[in-house]
Amino acid sequence: MNSGMEGVLSQRSIAFFALALVMLFSIMISSAVYAATPPTAPTSVSATAASSTSVNVSWTAPSNTGGTAITDYVIQYSSNSGTTWTTFRDGKSTSTSTTVTGLASGTSYIFQVAAINSVGTGAYTQSNSVTTWKVPDAPTNVQPLVKSSSRVNLSWA
Repeated sequence: MNSGMEGVLSQRSIAFFALALVMLFSIMISSAVYAATPPTAPTSVSATAASSTSVNVSWTAPSNTGGTAITDYVIQYSSNSGTTWTTFRDGKSTSTSTTVTGLASGTSYIFQVAAINSVGTGAYTQSNSVTTWKVPDAPTNVQPLVKSSSRVNLSWA
């Protein structure tokens, strides 16, 4: 009688063990397939001077979000060909454009943009080089030439 019961317990133990293995492998495969990653790099980053101290930057969202939603973008700029970068603080936004302000007049810049999701920050994509508008120098040697009591012509160098 004992030997019959031992056979039933062994068969049940094997069945339970097999089921546990199937469940474990299913979880491992699901985790591997659905593991989120940082997003890929944005594309088509473009920069256009907007004023003497600002540049409009736009880009296309990454083709792969890494399995979770994009939550923000990091926008950086450099005035020394990418040797050093400054992060533009524009608040948290999923917009694919911004106006970078606080730049120097008549200065050449490059920009780079990266997407952020809940896992981390993706790779950066750089823009074209763009130069902010130059504020003209003040005129020198201003000379008034009185034409009449209501009209004055000015000349300058």
